[in-house]
Amino acid sequence: TDAVYRSMIAGVAGLSIDRIFFEHEAPRGPGTANAYLLLDSGVASAPFVDAVNDYINTQGHHGHGDDMQCYAMPETLHDLAVTVWVRNLNNISDDEQKRLKDGIENLIRCAFRENTDYDVRRTWPYSRFSFSQLGREIHKNFPVTESLNFSLDDIASELNVPRLKSLVVSIENE
Repeated sequence: TDAVYRSMIAGVAGLSIDRIFFEHEAPRGPGTANAYLLLDSGVASAPFVDAVNDYINTQGHHGHGDDMQCYAMPETLHDLAVTVWVRNLNNISDDEQKRLKDGIENLIRCAFRENTDYDVRRTWPYSRFSFSQLGREIHKNFPVTESLNFSLDDIASELNVPRLKSLVVSIENE
């Protein structure tokens, strides 16, 4: 029945099926399930969740005796500081330094689902977010980057999605 519910929820919420996660034997007891919707940061979840719950429960699109509730994906919040070293910082104008810093910040925010400006690996439930991979993506998109230091180790998520609580990027001379 996951496939049936996943298809219904995707149709109502307008999400791809890979953004819908289930928890069986929900806290309400045997025979209950929760569906969690993975939305990008800044997207108001209430309209999506309300529409799905109305469709399944109020309009009766559920199996006999099924108890299905939909929720926004829980989040974990992380403070991240990133130091970016570049060679000969004095040869880079103030405007170029600002563009570099802003670009790296936007790429990191994209990885944490705050925008879609870059094609980078993003945070997901039930996965490991790799800062070494994020570093490779920063090097690829910003070749003046000589080295990086992240204040966090990899983030292993469960039925939740890692988000940024705060982000500080500093540019330093190598």
